[in-house]
Amino acid sequence: MFETLGWLGLVALFFWGVTVSSVVVDDLLHGWIARRAGGVPGALARAVGAQLLCAAAFLALCKTGAELGYEMDLDWVGSCVTVLAAVLYTPVAMSMLPVRRTREDLEDAGATAGQALAASWTAGPLGFLGLLVVVGAYMAGVMP
Repeated sequence: MFETLGWLGLVALFFWGVTVSSVVVDDLLHGWIARRAGGVPGALARAVGAQLLCAAAFLALCKTGAELGYEMDLDWVGSCVTVLAAVLYTPVAMSMLPVRRTREDLEDAGATAGQALAASWTAGPLGFLGLLVVVGAYMAGVMP
């Protein structure tokens, strides 16, 4: 039964990421990437930097939760912190996946076609790797 709930939670996390990414994160992140000067290298650096910074924060939060759970001798604390970290990071990782909608959103926010293409195709694979890390952390921390 717990395994089924774990899989349902992973599916819910995916839908949460898609919904929040398309509603909130895209406007904030894409606007921040597109509205700064610096041409294609600047947009590329901001997109990659945002993905790496958020991934590092996700991993640090997961590690802190695991250490806290270990110190308190309560495994569920680490699991709860892992789920919280996944809920916070999944929309950010999904927001830069290299799909046409991402490039169009970046262009709507003010980026040139070159900036949008460079940002989505460099930060996109990092976002995909981030999603793999989220799934791994979720499965390690939540699934029995």
